Amino acid sequence: MFLGVHTPVFRAWMYVALTFLSFMLFALSAARITYTTHLAPSDPLNNGHPFTDPIVILLLITSLFLLLLSPLWVWVLWKRVGGWYARVWTEGCVFGVVWFLLLVGMAISTSIWPNLTFCATQVPCAVLQSMIAFAWLAWILLSVIIGSIMMGIISARAFGRGGWRDYVWESGTRMGREPVFQKMGVGDQAMSVGSVNGHGGSAGSVGSGGGGGAESVGGEGVSASVRAGKPVMV
Repeated sequence: MFLGVHTPVFRAWMYVALTFLSFMLFALSAARITYTTHLAPSDPLNNGHPFTDPIVILLLITSLFLLLLSPLWVWVLWKRVGGWYARVWTEGCVFGVVWFLLLVGMAISTSIWPNLTFCATQVPCAVLQSMIAFAWLAWILLSVIIGSIMMGIISARAFGRGGWRDYVWESGTRMGREPVFQKMGVGDQAMSVGSVNGHGGSAGSVGSGGGGGAESVGGEGVSASVRAGKPVMV
């Protein structure tokens, strides 16, 4: 039942949701970096000395990639754009790399700040908690998207298509090059073939009739020559 689902439609909506999660992760990561690089001398964090969390920078870069790529794939899926970048293998490779980067950033940040409930009422801790939460949500949604890509490849194999070489808006559908089938149905193709055969039969009939006429005319000419006593060249 799942193989019959038009997965590109659902994947496009998931990319819309991923765009929102990426924006929130980017904003929270930027807020954390701004805070740690502009610490007041009286701030108890790191004795008031400004610093930068490398893992937060990784999350910032990863969320920026997602923020740029997700709307691009929404456009490719809805507009059914062609090109090498619209292939399933491109989508799988690109988001597979981003999935790995997000996994590393999420895992390390969770290990560094496993429990921040003791300072949840303070803004810096609330920003960290929200950043980790949105990183988890984005990673889970991206995992579902990659799973949808894999199911589309499996269904393409089941329907006798290449899978990896399909366009992203073909993945998971029952027909290859679906817009072509929408423009011309199977019934229309059968009618076209039938009309071509009909015209061929008419032409054959005309040709047969024409040949018979030519033979008749030729026969009358030979008979007239014989009656006139003229030699006939064979």
